[in-house]
Amino acid sequence: MRVKFRILVCEVVWEKGTKNGEIQSSVITTAVKNSVLLNFGEIFFGKVKNSIAMRYWNQNTNIFMLRVPREGCQEICASLTLINKLLSSQMFIRTIHTSGKLDTAIDFMIEYDQQVKIELRTSKSKLATTKHIETQDNQLNKLRSQ
Repeated sequence: MRVKFRILVCEVVWEKGTKNGEIQSSVITTAVKNSVLLNFGEIFFGKVKNSIAMRYWNQNTNIFMLRVPREGCQEICASLTLINKLLSSQMFIRTIHTSGKLDTAIDFMIEYDQQVKIELRTSKSKLATTKHIETQDNQLNKLRSQ
């Protein structure tokens, strides 16, 4: 029997809008695995530890995609909400979308990214520069082509 997966599209929300340094995808993956181990124990962690994988991480938008096993999806979502610190920076993770297919998750991310761009353009935010928006477009197109 094959293992079925879910794709979680999540957003890291930094308290006070700041973060300490560059956050690598491995830091987030390790934090997720540690949270699962702490909150659901070694037996559950043993079942899912090799199946949790980071599929995409964008430092500009603070959005990532996490591949998780279908039978542990709810527990892993709960563990995500219990993470409150990365590299000594206060933050929280919110799950934006859950999908059964990578293509559906990518389509959702493109749609969500366009909504965020519209909000950035309408507000007088410093992040709403053309260069920032072009970088996001290039990263999403690269992800879609994989």
